[in-house]
Amino acid sequence: MGKNPRQSPFAPRPKNQGAETKGVRLGPDSRADAKGRASAETAAAGGRVLDVGQRIECEAQSLADGGRGVARVEGMAVFLDHALPGQRVEAVIERLHRRHAEARVVNVLSRAPGQVEPFCPHFGVCGGCDFQDLEYGRQLAWKRTQVTQALERLGGIADAPVEETVPSPLTRGFRNKMEFAFFGARGALRLGLRPRGQGDEVVDILQCGLMAGDAGALLATAREAAASSGLPAYDPATGRGFWRFLVLRRNLAGQVVAIVITAANPKSEQAVRRLTDALGGVCETLGGVVWGIRTKRPQVALSESLRTIWGGSRFIENCAGLTWELSAESFFQTNTLAAEKLVEIVRREAALTGAETLYDCCCGAGLLGLSLAREAEEVVGFEVYGPAVADARANAKRLGLQNVRFVAGDLAKTLAGPGLPRPGAVLADPPRAGLDEAVVARLMALSPERIVAVSCNPATLARDVGRLSLAYRLARVTPVDLFPHSHHVESVALLLRK
Repeated sequence: MGKNPRQSPFAPRPKNQGAETKGVRLGPDSRADAKGRASAETAAAGGRVLDVGQRIECEAQSLADGGRGVARVEGMAVFLDHALPGQRVEAVIERLHRRHAEARVVNVLSRAPGQVEPFCPHFGVCGGCDFQDLEYGRQLAWKRTQVTQALERLGGIADAPVEETVPSPLTRGFRNKMEFAFFGARGALRLGLRPRGQGDEVVDILQCGLMAGDAGALLATAREAAASSGLPAYDPATGRGFWRFLVLRRNLAGQVVAIVITAANPKSEQAVRRLTDALGGVCETLGGVVWGIRTKRPQVALSESLRTIWGGSRFIENCAGLTWELSAESFFQTNTLAAEKLVEIVRREAALTGAETLYDCCCGAGLLGLSLAREAEEVVGFEVYGPAVADARANAKRLGLQNVRFVAGDLAKTLAGPGLPRPGAVLADPPRAGLDEAVVARLMALSPERIVAVSCNPATLARDVGRLSLAYRLARVTPVDLFPHSHHVESVALLLRK
């Protein structure tokens, strides 16, 4: 997936987050209008009317994109905030829409097949994980189902050739990056992750099983140091406050780089330095602390300026047989060992012979394209995020790759730039929003023999594959689990020119 950074599953999520793709999810109606329409439709069908606040008993039959359970009550689909397939629950209707309802589970009446005990004490409150209580093999099966259903419903592709989901080599301690948010003021300052379904709160996290090493100790130390500073957390509603995020990056060797993101307040540098000293006292493998300043209100863990406070600022990781160096906030796949599986699958689907020019669209710091560079005649990488382009160029130079170049800028414009060779193959790994229509049109005009599409969003992958189906046939889709215990799934689709 570096590049124009994607939304992490652990990043703050705004309330009432709407559809990312037109037609993928129904946006919320006004409660009164939706309730009236739902009541009228149900009454016309001779059934019982569902009301906001009504308690219901139901059995979850499947999982929806986004991780919610799906049941049917009085002929209406009911999305449950958390329920596993086969689990019978008692729930309260919270919202009514034209064709579905949303409900909160208040009591589990019977266990589901494959249900297991979660390993994290925060599960059920913290929004970081969806399925710690579902046996891992069943998680993989449901992810394949969600990719298949998205291709059928949104891409119009019946009997899509979707392979079994490739499992993550690790299901605990697999993340090399975690974003934790600050919230509140002195005496009640919190540092942790967003609770499920709430975008403006924070759950204090004492430990997190998704990152190995000293994450718990670093969190506790940073929380105490921030609280003792007397400075409050940043409040996006008022634009006041100081502490915003603590981002931890930990490589396979165990070295940690910490990024402390705050609001703009140069007079508070002393507080950041005290926090840095405290972190160094509890983590022997701390390699550097970087101070990032963000002035924009949206709660995204991305800085407008960076300054190294102590140690080094580069994140160094070994993946796919190569050593990668990245700037502090550049994107890199958050599950290093599973990313190696991803590279293997992309290499298989690209099937390079050494005679092709490979376009690497949305290349980020170059993980995929540079991994394949020795098998291509030339690799041309396209990326809009400036720091990622700099990282990609530096990595190519350090790796001694002479047959690569990178073009910075908007993809739709740079693909049409002068002096570029025609590609024999295209690798596209866009953010969650997928490919712009202009990009799809340009790819069809370039007419490469094959397109390898990598996506972290089954809905936008299905949409893009559907658009490309005018000129390409879908040969195979391979889901890869980079995010165990969450509803997120990476997919690699191979499209061959008709």
